[in-house]
Amino acid sequence: MEEGEFVEQPLAGFNYSYWFDCRACGTRVNIAADLYERQTTYSPPGRPADFSRCAECGTEVDVTEVRPVLRNLNDIALQDDCVARLYWFHSSPYERWPDADAYAAEFTARMAKRRIHGPFTLQQLLEQHTSLAVHIGTYEAAIENMLRRRHDQDRDDGSPIPYWLHRVQIELKPGDLAPGVGEELADWVGNVPLLKLHERGGARGPLRQHERS
Repeated sequence: MEEGEFVEQPLAGFNYSYWFDCRACGTRVNIAADLYERQTTYSPPGRPADFSRCAECGTEVDVTEVRPVLRNLNDIALQDDCVARLYWFHSSPYERWPDADAYAAEFTARMAKRRIHGPFTLQQLLEQHTSLAVHIGTYEAAIENMLRRRHDQDRDDGSPIPYWLHRVQIELKPGDLAPGVGEELADWVGNVPLLKLHERGGARGPLRQHERS
């Protein structure tokens, strides 16, 4: 990779398996996608658990109890000096992205229709949602995030929402990138408050997490 040259990340495809660290001996254990799906889907009481075992020590690997680890230990994005020279992706319902004004207007209108905001005012909810980190990732991660949102979050919003795939570059100054790859900081819907990034070693810029596809 030449200085100043931006490159595409190698495509991983969508038919991938998952990797976990054995809690007993630390050996990396590969879990096929269909087995991962079965283990993370609710099973009726009395149904036997379908667990994999560590090939090294025989310990059961319960994917509902542990988080996936890095799939590719040779991933180019693990090299700190390559992160700002790669193309990244983000899927968004906005053709012009980022568009803070459009997001604020759409969010306020959606919340106003619901009328129930719990203990928060509309302004407080808006401030919470506009102080979240932006997720960028691989092509596959952006597409999967779009499909997840259309399946889980957009079903009650009437007509299908169009999405746009944005290919982006990032500019990093010295000290902007937190070194290494950390555990996921997201809540159950994937939100990461910027405050958590600042608490994580004072990082001002991107933070790499295991959720990368």
